[in-house]
Amino acid sequence: MPNNLFRKGLVLSIVLLLIGIIIVPTITGEFNLSRGLKTESLSNRLNNEELIKIRVIITDEDGAKEHIVMFTQQQSDELDNLIENFKMDLLNSESIEETTILHCDMVDSVNEFGLFPNDECVSYLKELFVEKGLYLSSETGDYNVKDGSEGHVNYNCLLTSSTYRSGRGYPWRMWVIYYGYSFGGDYDPAWGWITTYGLRGKHHTNGSFWGQVGNINDHHEIYYIGADGFLGYEISYFPTFFQGYATVVKIHPQHPDESLDNQNIRTTQQQTTQQTTRQQSTIQQTQTIK
Repeated sequence: MPNNLFRKGLVLSIVLLLIGIIIVPTITGEFNLSRGLKTESLSNRLNNEELIKIRVIITDEDGAKEHIVMFTQQQSDELDNLIENFKMDLLNSESIEETTILHCDMVDSVNEFGLFPNDECVSYLKELFVEKGLYLSSETGDYNVKDGSEGHVNYNCLLTSSTYRSGRGYPWRMWVIYYGYSFGGDYDPAWGWITTYGLRGKHHTNGSFWGQVGNINDHHEIYYIGADGFLGYEISYFPTFFQGYATVVKIHPQHPDESLDNQNIRTTQQQTTQQTTRQQSTIQQTQTIK
């Protein structure tokens, strides 16, 4: 009986705490593609700076909506720093209440960059995290981080990842995320980090890994699904960032086909060299708006 009363009190406290997160007014303003630039001499910067194309995909139960924003290099660097700090905050969080608040605060911070098209998207995402946070508060109390270097499995979880060689099943299967792919006999694992908090507690994986839920076979291309039932958003640049909820997450450092010739799988050093080349190529291809 005392345990039941404690659990009910805990859930009530979370409700009161998190309701305030949703009803606090978000930073508003008329939206335009340059909203995130935050500059008093906007036209001069648009004329003189190379801008980087940032693609944002927001997914709910009805489907996915794509949104494009142009960033300066400085903004891109600031976004990288925001994501890195968010990762460390998640790893250091000591309760589901704190984790849920961190997710909602992250949505507000991303919105300040102008990455969401309207306030309805902000409200949807924050309500998503509050709803799932309340559910998890009644189902699990394990806040210790589990190392995912030998495998990472979680269910009904808050998911955050920043990885290369990952993406959406969009437009084929928009509610899945793939981690790693194969093109013409070359096998490229995802590379980066992923943190989940779900029914199996808090897990964190850093390094190279493959999706283990299933795969999407598109002619000579294979995409290895690591998360299914995804709701949330994606920021697609280098690397790709996901923040949301997934019904299942399964990844592992070993390729799903254990008999695969290891010589066909790129090493971390090859990944680093290849990714640096791709980043340089991307920067050279950024658009200049005049």
